[in-house]
Amino acid sequence: MRQLSLTLAMATAGLLVACGGSPSDSPAPSGNGGTGNGATGITLTGVVAKGAALVGASVSAKCATGTVTAATTGADGSYTITMTDGALPCLLEATGTGADAALVLHSVAAGTGSGSATSNITPLTELLVAQLTGQDPADYMASVSTGDIATTVTTGSVSSAQTAVLGTLTAAGVDTSAITNLVSGALVAANGGTTGNGYDLVLDNLATALTTAGTTLAELTETVATNAAAIQGGSANEPTASTNALPADLLLRAKASNCDALRSTTYRLIKLTTSVTQGDTAPVTSIESFTIDATALTATFASDNSVMNLVANGNCRYTLPDGDALVSPAGVMVLRHMVGSDDDTVGAADRSNYRLMIGLPVQTNLSVADFAGTWNFLGMERTTPASPLAGTVVLATDGVLSSSTCFDQPIDTVAANCTVDTEPSQLTAHADGAFILSSTNPADPWSDRVYGYRAGNGELMILSLNAYGEFSFGTRQRSLVLPTVGESSTQASLFADAAMVAGQALQTNVHTIASVDAGTGGVVRNTASNGSSVTVPQTLRYDLARTGYLQRTGATGVTASDGSTTNVRAFQGLPLVGVGLTVVYLPNTLSGGSNNALFNLSVRLP
Repeated sequence: MRQLSLTLAMATAGLLVACGGSPSDSPAPSGNGGTGNGATGITLTGVVAKGAALVGASVSAKCATGTVTAATTGADGSYTITMTDGALPCLLEATGTGADAALVLHSVAAGTGSGSATSNITPLTELLVAQLTGQDPADYMASVSTGDIATTVTTGSVSSAQTAVLGTLTAAGVDTSAITNLVSGALVAANGGTTGNGYDLVLDNLATALTTAGTTLAELTETVATNAAAIQGGSANEPTASTNALPADLLLRAKASNCDALRSTTYRLIKLTTSVTQGDTAPVTSIESFTIDATALTATFASDNSVMNLVANGNCRYTLPDGDALVSPAGVMVLRHMVGSDDDTVGAADRSNYRLMIGLPVQTNLSVADFAGTWNFLGMERTTPASPLAGTVVLATDGVLSSSTCFDQPIDTVAANCTVDTEPSQLTAHADGAFILSSTNPADPWSDRVYGYRAGNGELMILSLNAYGEFSFGTRQRSLVLPTVGESSTQASLFADAAMVAGQALQTNVHTIASVDAGTGGVVRNTASNGSSVTVPQTLRYDLARTGYLQRTGATGVTASDGSTTNVRAFQGLPLVGVGLTVVYLPNTLSGGSNNALFNLSVRLP
């Protein structure tokens, strides 16, 4: 098959002195709620701040042993909690007062048994708890058992969560260099005439990034938690109205005025066409990168610093100098553009042809193990004319492809009737941050370049491409969720013909669900195209032949809403769950050597 610091010295003394204060600046130790399990007690100290110190905030702790809710922060944001019968580890919660009454922040204190710990409570530790638990921190604090605290809040897991949070912030352009420990790092919060220290500056940097991007801490925290939950659990659900499909780092980037999903970042541009040299193991060169300035709507290409302007043409739609671009809810770009005079494709024969292209925001935190599981694929083989490629593969945590099915059968073949291909191949990391899927059979060498992209809801998509221009899109296999009656969506589509030339104009459709049959997976939707008020009924079947795919039933003489009749073409589709992109193949309907087959990338728009 071919497709695919400051240390804890102050903490050990049981106190934290901030901005010239003294131990007497902190409130008196609070009462204890220990359960008397033999522990000799714990002392928790720290600073509560959002940048400026949170004065008079209420601080509570829930520990492996002991619960207390009486601490109040001083003028510098510091607090002290003493539990005579408490035991680490702990979760902490701070609730602001006055103008900050709605602000609730969380943190952790790792360790075991009795002793002292420093635990700052800030927006940064809020993100850490979301990363650590994969849940909303307030919900987790309210529901977690003491036993679960002991197993979840470990030194190792907290360290890993901190690394992930700092990585997200760095990827978003937030300077975190002044801090190495979110929980126990020295924190002097700005208060009165006292200037904050380096930790406080990082809090300011985060607040500025949130404001500039129009994102709230709650939105960012939810995205971090959702993504972490997906990684911990191996999959995620289709995003809801309250679930952001953008990765957390992009949520901190400047956005386009007409599209929340288009953010200032660097994209890989992958052209669905042949590379300079064709061959089973030839390198894929039909790729480059550009940097989007979402405010100015410009794309600057790394190869020659040339600038391309994007002209807004509706929500998340853009007109290019010679083509179109769409942006999915997860920030994936789909483009139709003429191949230029660069040298990354087959050459002169490919110039002046419109091709489909995919822009993926660059991510460097994916590993081979992230792709473990069962995947569905849909793409095109570079035959003449191009033919569809659809099948399922199973990848192990070490990247070994253990099996693939259905790639040798027609696209509408029922899964039970498919053959299994056991040709050995393996996914490995590539130096540019992508991956290589290659044969491990010396008698049949081949390789494909593989790109992964993780959305903010935790969902992964795959795009595989080889030097021949053959490509396939992948998503984790799962049963599709049926829509609800009355649900409406707007989608825009870009097409390529049987020669993989994208000469057809962009098409928009508004779909409204008319009926749903949960027993058969049948769905009827009324569709209006390209701004028309006339709707045409279409029948879809979810999971009909293969789990995770959908089919549209072909029909002739279909009566539209205005009484006219029209035909509906059949198609096979693969929704890339959680990304807002559906891959579609429309089979040939002509005879006599003609071929009107189409490959379609459909993007869900706001």
